Amino acid sequence: MTKVAASFVGCKVSQADGEDALAGLAAAGLEPVTLREAADVVVVHTCCVTAEAERKSRRLVRRAASAGKRVVVAGCAAALHPEQFEGEDVTVAARPDWTTLAQQLKRHSPGGLEEGTAGSVAASGAVGGATADAMDGTTGGITNGTTGDITNGTTGGISDVPADGAARDITPDATSDDVHGAIAYGTPDPARHASGLGGAIAAAGRPAAVAPGKAPRATPGARTRLVLKVQDGCAGACAYCVVRLVRGEPRGLPLEEALAAARAGLARGCGEVVLSGIDLGAWRDGGLRLPELVAAVAELDGLRRVRLSSVEPRHVTPALLDLLAHPGVARHLHVPLQSADDGVLRAMKRPYTFARYLGAVEGLRAAPGGAMLSTDVIVGYPTEDEAAFARTLEALESGLFGRAHVFAYSARPGTAAAELPQLPAAVVKERMGRALAAAEAAALATRHAAIGRVAEVLV
Repeated sequence: MTKVAASFVGCKVSQADGEDALAGLAAAGLEPVTLREAADVVVVHTCCVTAEAERKSRRLVRRAASAGKRVVVAGCAAALHPEQFEGEDVTVAARPDWTTLAQQLKRHSPGGLEEGTAGSVAASGAVGGATADAMDGTTGGITNGTTGDITNGTTGGISDVPADGAARDITPDATSDDVHGAIAYGTPDPARHASGLGGAIAAAGRPAAVAPGKAPRATPGARTRLVLKVQDGCAGACAYCVVRLVRGEPRGLPLEEALAAARAGLARGCGEVVLSGIDLGAWRDGGLRLPELVAAVAELDGLRRVRLSSVEPRHVTPALLDLLAHPGVARHLHVPLQSADDGVLRAMKRPYTFARYLGAVEGLRAAPGGAMLSTDVIVGYPTEDEAAFARTLEALESGLFGRAHVFAYSARPGTAAAELPQLPAAVVKERMGRALAAAEAAALATRHAAIGRVAEVLV
């Protein structure tokens, strides 16, 4: 039997996409394995949020190909720049039809696709993945900076700033946008496989509606944490972001289908459900909004806690904050800040000021037992001067954030920010060093504050 493994780069939705791929291939008769060394085929779900994420994606593909594996490249970077992955025994398709691909794999020798298919697999209405749909999400508990298995609940450290000034992962958790690892599997449940939230991209490139009755894949082999993808796409206009260009318009999974997927994961023994999406707060089901979804999941039998991957400031509402008092809801929110300077936020086209951000998250302090706030910060945006950076650094040093993911700005093709004059690399690198040090100090203070406390840990 042809054996298949999967790796991913990026956020939790990328992780979920890789697991969805594995479940689809398993449903079609391939044997999923955890170790890539034991696989005939390796699926790599890629990321394009930064140039560094694309570099990591290429590295994973090269490693698998150099080991003699047939490689299938999917995900956001495959949609944005498919040509960067082309090569012998490499098939590039942002969102392939996994059942069709599985049949090709099974018809031929282990590890081999039909002659001539490298670089082109039908992708649910698109060829080669250039207009195919892909879904992002972030990973919790990944070995930091290396390709490794998911280790639920661990926290990585800060690695050195590379010569190019690009960000490395800092304390990766359920929200980091630039991590990578091998997907660890137990026994995937083929009956739970679906083609992915949002279905296919139509020939014109528009996201299809969510297919009726298609619940998303949830983490097949996790022992404690189930990553449940309930939303995809973004209607935002952030000047630096390319993900919205490859993900399409927002769409969400109906409440009952989300609950069915959560129940299936809990029945497999997972204790924690992580609700994930590209713009999670934009989840809709008729008149229902994210707080109603969280409340419904929190009441499921067998659940120990439900966690949110990331929510934008505009979606941090009193109703959502009130739910932090529920014993089944993790007292943690990840709310991206990006910059504490209002001028930079305007240039980024972020729809808030720093004061409005502070007002949105103020209620976290009132949560029973306290709640932790984590965030994302971009350093070196083209319009960031030293005074603007100083405001962001002050925010990182203020004690507001228990964890911060710090990224160097990366010009992305097709975005407005890429057309602006860029800051010198040396300036960005120097600011990154200071921001990473501040984030490290904040994370250390958070850990010190937890000494002596009793907390529930899922194993």
